[in-house]
Amino acid sequence: MDLEEPALRAIQSGDETEISQALQEYNETLQSNPQLQQSQRISKQELAKEIIQLFCASKLLPYAVEAVTTLRFLSRDKSVVAKHFTEKRGNELLLNLAKLNANEDYKYSEPDVELNACKCLCNVIYLSKDATGLCKNSSFIKALVHKIGSHKKHTHNQNVINLKLIFLVSALNPEGRKIITEQCDGRKSVLDFLNNTLESSTNNEDTDHGKKFTADKTTICCELLKVLFNLNMDLRHAKIYSENETEELNLTMEYCRTILLSTSSIPELTEGLHCSAGNAIYSIPPVCMSIDRLLLVSKDDTAPSDIKQEIMPVMVLVDILKEKVMNDIIKTEILHPILALLSDLCRRSSEIRRFFKDLILPPRKDFKHRPEEGLRFRNKLIKLFTHTNTNVKEGVADFLFVLCKESVDRFVKYTGYGNAAGLLASRGLLAGGHGETVYSDADSDSDTEEYKEASTKINPVTGHIPLPVSNPMEGMTDEQKEHLAAQLANDISKLSSGSIIQPMGIGPDGSLVPLQQQVHDTELKEDSDSD
Repeated sequence: MDLEEPALRAIQSGDETEISQALQEYNETLQSNPQLQQSQRISKQELAKEIIQLFCASKLLPYAVEAVTTLRFLSRDKSVVAKHFTEKRGNELLLNLAKLNANEDYKYSEPDVELNACKCLCNVIYLSKDATGLCKNSSFIKALVHKIGSHKKHTHNQNVINLKLIFLVSALNPEGRKIITEQCDGRKSVLDFLNNTLESSTNNEDTDHGKKFTADKTTICCELLKVLFNLNMDLRHAKIYSENETEELNLTMEYCRTILLSTSSIPELTEGLHCSAGNAIYSIPPVCMSIDRLLLVSKDDTAPSDIKQEIMPVMVLVDILKEKVMNDIIKTEILHPILALLSDLCRRSSEIRRFFKDLILPPRKDFKHRPEEGLRFRNKLIKLFTHTNTNVKEGVADFLFVLCKESVDRFVKYTGYGNAAGLLASRGLLAGGHGETVYSDADSDSDTEEYKEASTKINPVTGHIPLPVSNPMEGMTDEQKEHLAAQLANDISKLSSGSIIQPMGIGPDGSLVPLQQQVHDTELKEDSDSD
């Protein structure tokens, strides 16, 4: 017998008490045995259809909480969503129960009805990839933003699910983001909610600037920051910013600074909180980044500047990066945004760049080992240049390239040409030169005595002094050497003709080009010169 059979029989009987009890037992069974939700059953379709009909037939069901909870479980099934919740009747029912529609007929007093209906909508939007078009429905979005603005009237659980709902809307549809920010002033509502959360939290005894969040407020802050990330990302592609947008971005920076200096009462939640703040800062367009609003700049103009104190909020993110890298925990969702943000900050601020250059890439003194060998932070970072995770690999390489003021020579000196080749090839810098960013000449990178002494012995590809090895051609005659060279050329030609390998050269613009094409172009040039 299918799990839904008792509930279906109770609904057919029409007895309200029996229906309520059957639905409650069904919900408890699924709650205690989540694996039962995974099975595909035709009876799920039938139960969803019957419950939707019950709601449509009666505007005030006495067992509404049990019924909408059952719908929440059923909305986790993609086939049920496709058949019953993407069509008009089921979709409008959820909007009415969630109080995101103007229909006055559905005014249930139980908060669990509204809460579970919002959870159903989250499932429907996510599983159907917004097949219903809710993410660009202005009336739905306006009602949702209004809920965010009136957060003080709602319970914690309601606020969390409302934020998850607006996160999905802002993530899945650019038009939805536009409605939120331009028609509903949604970014301001989110920032006001975040400010209220900060002000209502107790000060952190460990620092003078942060807060001590409860577990509930930590969750709220994380959800708000995720929404801000979505709403701000479109601005990274804009060229003109309004006065309101600039002010909202400045507030985002200030609130994130406070959050980076804050902790959660549940230590395990603190890292996620800080990562969410870092993501929100990264979503701010680099040209709009007011660095002073992120750093702990002293208000006393007479006091000497202390970069170690000022940079504390950013150091929180560097500590997360270091902890993950040193323990070989390579997670794109954590490392990539932090690396991208650090690169942006170092491009925008010479003080920040110099600080992290001294901290992460101090002058080299050990040339007996390759740059990626060792247990220091810099060694681990350089080792990631050849990691299989492309996003992290490129993020680390870009960060260290920026620390080297995007100078190819300096970059190769610290990492070795072999490690640096990937980034240099992608930017057409294999032949040397500089990146696009212009840096000041205020700080120099003078060579250490150790480097001056070892520079002639360093293998530029590996970045270290190799151990002396015997010459494999020692004792061979010139004829034997020529034979080996010809054999090598023949082997390379065979591999190349079979498309197993493709010999490459460096073009005039510093990018990789097929060696055969380069030779051909050279021959054509020589012929034209001779003419």
